[in-house]
Formats: sequence, structure tokens, C-alpha cells
Amino acid sequence: MLQAAMERYTSFMVVVAVTLISNFASSGLCLKQDIFAPSYVYPCSGTTGCAWDVFKTGATLAIINPSSGPGTTCNSDYVTLVNTTVKSGTSTVKIVLGYVSTSYGARNSTLVQADINKYYSCYKVDGIFLDEGATACDSATITKYQSYNSLVKSKGGLGYTVLNWGTNGPECYLTGTTIDSYVTFEAYFSNYTSSGAPLPYMFSYPSTKFWVILHTAPANAATVNSAVALSKNRNVGHIYITDDIMPNPYDTAPQTTVWSAEKTAASSNSATDIYAPSYVYPCSGTPGCAWDVFKNGSTLAIINPNSGPGTTCNSDYVTLVNTTVKSGTSTVKIVLGYVSTSYGNRNSTLVQADINKYYSCYKVDGIFLDEGATACDSATLTKYQSYNSLVKSKGGLGYTVLNWGTNGPECYLTGTTIDSYVTFEDYFSNYTSNGAPLTYMTSYTATKFWVILHSAPSNATAVNSAVALSKTRNVGHIYITDDVMPNPYDSAPQTTVWQAEKSAAALP
Repeated sequence: MLQAAMERYTSFMVVVAVTLISNFASSGLCLKQDIFAPSYVYPCSGTTGCAWDVFKTGATLAIINPSSGPGTTCNSDYVTLVNTTVKSGTSTVKIVLGYVSTSYGARNSTLVQADINKYYSCYKVDGIFLDEGATACDSATITKYQSYNSLVKSKGGLGYTVLNWGTNGPECYLTGTTIDSYVTFEAYFSNYTSSGAPLPYMFSYPSTKFWVILHTAPANAATVNSAVALSKNRNVGHIYITDDIMPNPYDTAPQTTVWSAEKTAASSNSATDIYAPSYVYPCSGTPGCAWDVFKNGSTLAIINPNSGPGTTCNSDYVTLVNTTVKSGTSTVKIVLGYVSTSYGNRNSTLVQADINKYYSCYKVDGIFLDEGATACDSATLTKYQSYNSLVKSKGGLGYTVLNWGTNGPECYLTGTTIDSYVTFEDYFSNYTSNGAPLTYMTSYTATKFWVILHSAPSNATAVNSAVALSKTRNVGHIYITDDVMPNPYDSAPQTTVWQAEKSAAALP
């Protein structure tokens, strides 16, 4: 398990191209897309034609819009939807944004800021969807939108921001603000082929930066497939296609034909996610800095200041998490905190205190629970679910990972709502003979399962084979390093291993 090394080294862990955000190839062209849902319909569940029941079967991100914004009071139905219904059980939705109009930059900034504050105080959203985005490049406009972005990020949690241009916009926003993503096309499905081509500069950025919305689509799977394929060639990482029509194409879910085709086409050629444990102190720009290796393309980091959060807030980690990691050209959007559970034996009060400390000090997006128990008794399951519930009660993304280090029992997947599990952590050479998944695991999505292979040979062919094998074993997240015991996480992989790992993981 990770604890032995962690007791001697401070750490962070990085995940490249986490499915919660999107996957993109090193070339910049998108292999796997995320589906998002501009779900401007009232909360529902289990009723005939309920749009939310559809969105929960494929969308990873949903946008709520209670009343052309958050409304003047907190709506209890939306509170329940966001904090209970939409992220529970088998729902694929993990990120919820709040809709805020900016009237192309003309809306009073005080009103925009009030809407942002209201969403966070009422609904514990994970970020904000800024609609009717300006495209002017003057300093005042850029400063205004950066102030909205900064307000969202000051709230803690994921702090994800999307600016809806509805059409191609200028690069000055990508260089002058730290807004996360942009809607570059929102129009009739029939117009996308002729009018939706990206500007040349957009190919210099990862596909996660760009979203498109196509409405009034034909209920024809082949046509939908073609549109999704075209969007991938255009470096689009997030897509929504609906057959709903004007004047409001967002008041119902897509028909089954469209939704099923959209999900299948968007997920095809899906890449495996790479996550990279590196138990070193925060660094940047120094020779051999592992962080500099991982931060170009990584979307998730796990920090470990002192075998947990430590007794006091470490200012270097505060800077790392809240400034360095999520700023500039860094692709990291999610940060988890490391907490040991000692195979279920650690005092629950201490585990909970560590979780609370991470949130109070570092504004993390979730928790990595190391040394996970595998016992199925009621007391143990209740204990781990209580940790998971505490994380999710903090608002924001609330992402949880339990590190078994080996295959664990299905009772955790049915008896808790923990998001993901590490099912193999061992020598690279042991993976072929010992890393096969349990039968039940093939019934779940690959995003549920992570593996760690250390002491790998510095051989691209061997690394490629291991990644390919992990894909057949329904693994969604992998890390391979040639670093060796007793601490295989105190440096980045050599270039040969890292490049092979990234290339192989990006393949279908």
C-alpha cells in the first residue's frame, strides 16, 4: 500500500485526463468526449418523461437554471436535486454548474456576482456557466470576466467556469483570464458542418477547453454519429446534441435514438486515464521536478503534506493547490487530499479530522482514502460510507477514492457511494499473472477502477502491452513507473516510460 512510502515523504499525485473532465490526445485532437446537459427543466425523478432520469445515464456534467439564474430564494427541490438525487447511486453526473447570464458583458457586475454567490449559498454547485459571453478584447471586459472567474474559484471546491460565446471567440480570453472552458458553437444541428469550424488558434489548446451545443437534430443515429466525429476532428471535448427545437431546445431530454447515438459516439476511442503518484514536496522549474513532468495534461492531483494534512496549514501546499495547480496553462482541475484509514482500524475521529483539515486548509475537491479495508461487515461499510458522506457534505465535487491495493469485494460498490477503487498496486512484473479483475467488476464502468504498476522496465513495448492488458481488464485509470522500491513514487518515470504510457493510454 501507499502508506509506508508516505510516512517518509510528502506527496502529491496527478491524474492525467480524468474522465470527469475529458480525455484528449497529445496531438490536441479529442479521442473521448464528455456529454454535458443544459438541463433547464424542473427537478424530477421516476416520473414519465423525466429529463433528469435521462441525463443521469450519460452526462457527466449538468447545468441547473432555477429561474433564469438562481432565483431570489433557495428552491428546496433544486437543493435536493443537486445535493442528493443527481450525484447519487449509479448517476453519471458528477459536476453541477449554475447558470448565470452576463448579457454579452453588459449586465451589471454586481448582479452577476450576486447570482454566483446565491448559487453557492443555496446549491453547493461545482462551478458557474456564464451565458451570453462577451467577445470584446478590451481591458475592462477581460477584467470583468476574470473577476467572475476569480469569484467562483474563491468559493473552493472544483470552481469550474464555462463562458458561452455561442460562436467562435478571440484568444484574448484564453490568455487574459483563467476561465476553464468556452462554448464555441450553439446553433441548429444543420448549421454545424458549414459554420462550426474552429479558429486556427484553438488547435493549440486541449479539447477540454471547447464545448458545442447542437439543437434541432434529426432523430437519426448515423447523422448524430457523423456530427460527433466531426466535432472530435475540430478539437471539441464536450458536446450536447438534442432533437428538441426552438424557441426552447433545452426543456426536454433528447429522444432515445439521439441520446443513445450521442453517448456511444462520444465515448468511442476512449482513452485510459493516467494518474501519477510523486511523493515529493511542491516544486516548479527546478531540475528533475516531477511536478513539471506531470502537470502538462494532468487533471487531478492528490496531495499529502505530512502523511495526511498535517497539524497546521502548510503555506507551500496552500499555494500549490489554490494558485499553482489550477492557474495558467496547468490542466489540473481536481485536487484530492491523502488520508490513511489503516485498513479500517484507524480511529474514525482521526480520519474525519483529517478530512475536515484538508477542506479547511486546502479547499480540496475530494479525498483519497488509503489502506482501504475489504471486510464486508456492516460496521466497516458504515464507517467508510460515513467518510464518503462527510466528503460529499463539504460541497463541490466531493470525489472519493478507496485504495484497496488489490481486488476488493462488491459490497463496497453496493453498500457505499465511494466513487473509485485502486484494485492493484504492485510490481509491474506481477500484473499479468495477478492483476485479473473479479468477475463482478466487468459489470461496472472502467472509471471505477485504478491500478498502479511500479518497477517497470524502461521499455516502450512492455509498457504498451501492460496498458493494453489493463484496458481489457476494465481499468479506467493507470499509473506505470520505472521507479523502484522502497519508494517507487519519489520521482517521475523516465521519459521512455512516460511517453509510452501516455501514448498507449490514449489509444482505443
